[in-house]
Amino acid sequence: MRGSALRREVRVPFISLDVTGNCAIVTGNETQGKDMNKKAIDAEQKAASWLYLGNKAAERGENAKAERHYEKAQKWLDAMNRALGNGDGSDA
Repeated sequence: MRGSALRREVRVPFISLDVTGNCAIVTGNETQGKDMNKKAIDAEQKAASWLYLGNKAAERGENAKAERHYEKAQKWLDAMNRALGNGDGSDA
């Protein structure tokens, strides 16, 4: 935690690896973008989890439960889209 606070204050560049293994030099100015990206990834993972649970419930014939899970999955997909700046996340 101490190192990240130091990076924000002094803007010391550091090397970051993304999921594909590509290198990037981060100066600290990208902090907000990285936070938005983390939020989007977190929301996408939660949406996938709820979708999985909804599909499992539907396979068991628990349709009401599946619908509740699908609604939660949609909520997280909307959150992901808002974090990425892709519309307002609502059905217009």
